Amino acid sequence: MKDALFKPGYDGARLSQTLSAPERQTFRQAKHELVRRIHDAMLTLTVLDGAGPAGVRTGSVPAHIVEFADRIGEEQAEPPRPRFKPSAAQVSAMPGALELLEGLTKPIFKVVMLRALDEFDREQGGRGLWSWKEIGGQFGLSDRWAEAAYEAALVQAARRSGLLPAVSREHGVLAVAVWLDRAWVTNLSTAADPRQAAANLRVKSPIKPEQAFAIWVPGPPAAKRLVDQVKPLMRGLLSHGSWYKIHPDSLAETLIEQARACQIDWMIEDIHVRSALAA
Repeated sequence: MKDALFKPGYDGARLSQTLSAPERQTFRQAKHELVRRIHDAMLTLTVLDGAGPAGVRTGSVPAHIVEFADRIGEEQAEPPRPRFKPSAAQVSAMPGALELLEGLTKPIFKVVMLRALDEFDREQGGRGLWSWKEIGGQFGLSDRWAEAAYEAALVQAARRSGLLPAVSREHGVLAVAVWLDRAWVTNLSTAADPRQAAANLRVKSPIKPEQAFAIWVPGPPAAKRLVDQVKPLMRGLLSHGSWYKIHPDSLAETLIEQARACQIDWMIEDIHVRSALAA
């Protein structure tokens, strides 16, 4: 999705589409207001472009807006639906909201537009005009592609708007455990991308990992500080390198205790080893 997100030759901001665990939580919390802002801008755009059956006219109007008008015409047997009437504030906010989608390809922009139209219809008591399957079908693609395209556009908008950092400031303390000679041996390290680091460790290790988790903290210095606090507590458990003879659950408890003691913000995330290897 990342490669198809932007127009060829676009030299503006191309921000990361990958969300860390803390960023996913922030994104979930802020998503509703972001969606409303983007959808209002899309609906306002249709109204300002004309006054046809869906508040738009043909001519210079993008094809996907005309398609929406056609869909309304197909449902003449149903009671007329209320048309979107933007407020003065929504009209003023539209340019800034649309800038958050600058540089995205026409198909991605169209996916967001159709989703906004579908949601508005549902809010007015309709059954929806554009399901994910129908949106994907506009491009000969699947409903999963349509959902992924929409999500990628929203993540880009969230980073551009400042709801998410343009560059992730998060970092992880990674623990990967193996079952060896009837005992747990766990590797401790820091990583900007724990999932990829777990996959890399699997390639290097002749023994299949059984469990893995990441403790997310605000940046590399905090991650290093946390590991430096924990290692002396496990000096008698050192096996070799960064491997320790400790159960991963026990290590998780120790890391969390030390994070609290050092007043480091933390968040734990289990890493499914098989999916990490497939990433």
